[in-house]
Amino acid sequence: MKHFLSYALVAACIGLGQHAGYAQQRGAQTGSQQVKTLHASDVKTLLASPERVLMLDLRSPGEIAYWGAFPVFVSVDLGDSDPKAVGLAKHLAEIPKDREIVTVSGRPEQAEAAAALLVTKGFKVVGAVAARNYVVEGGQLVTFKPYTHWSMNGGQPPNGRNPMAARDEPKSFKELHRADIEALMANPEKALILDVRSPGEIAYWGAFPVYLDIQSSEGDSSAAGIEKHLAEIPKDKPLVTVSGRANRSGFAAAMLEQRGYKVVGAIGAMTFGEEGGQLIKAAPYKPPTQDQK
Repeated sequence: MKHFLSYALVAACIGLGQHAGYAQQRGAQTGSQQVKTLHASDVKTLLASPERVLMLDLRSPGEIAYWGAFPVFVSVDLGDSDPKAVGLAKHLAEIPKDREIVTVSGRPEQAEAAAALLVTKGFKVVGAVAARNYVVEGGQLVTFKPYTHWSMNGGQPPNGRNPMAARDEPKSFKELHRADIEALMANPEKALILDVRSPGEIAYWGAFPVYLDIQSSEGDSSAAGIEKHLAEIPKDKPLVTVSGRANRSGFAAAMLEQRGYKVVGAIGAMTFGEEGGQLIKAAPYKPPTQDQK
């Protein structure tokens, strides 16, 4: 009996050692030992208090446009080529630290790696979520109609309208131009970019490296859609709003200033590009084939 107990104890110790070794190996490979993988029920509970939570989405605008998005999120586009979220390290100063962070990616590995990195840098991380798994589990994402613009197929402006007409329309707030914008981008941690364009629009025209996205469709010319998300907009940094021609973003900037936010100005992303400014344009998103899903 004593021999049996001794053997059992040794076997148990070996088993525990193997389990610990596996856990350490997995933690070293993905960093997931430091974070919780969230499910749809967890996320639903968190989103009941959206002012406390910051969704940090690592997907490209094209991928977000295809699969859907959370209503408000900070975008740091790492794409599929950075599964260990190494590129996130250079944007840490631009990520607000006053919220509990949930990292989001298409598949769990990248979100877990990003969450683990943020934990080591002192961020308050709730967990990581894979957007596709979230939908499979019944979670609801904001979905979008495909973005279209008359220039996308080489067409003519509708009704013979001057293509620069929107650019020249009076603005509701101070419009920033290339020199102003590039001066801001030299110290990106000092201001928060708030982009009111849809992900499809952002994918087509280009994006800033890090931005808070609150979608306001082109039909929402006054950007009124962001009013219901004011509690989710951090107040610890000056804001710069972005839309196509600084019209929607101008309305958004004026409204935010009235609500007590510190607003630097409004940007027209298309105008910035025409002035020679550089925005990030990712390669068009290619959805996975049926075999890859």
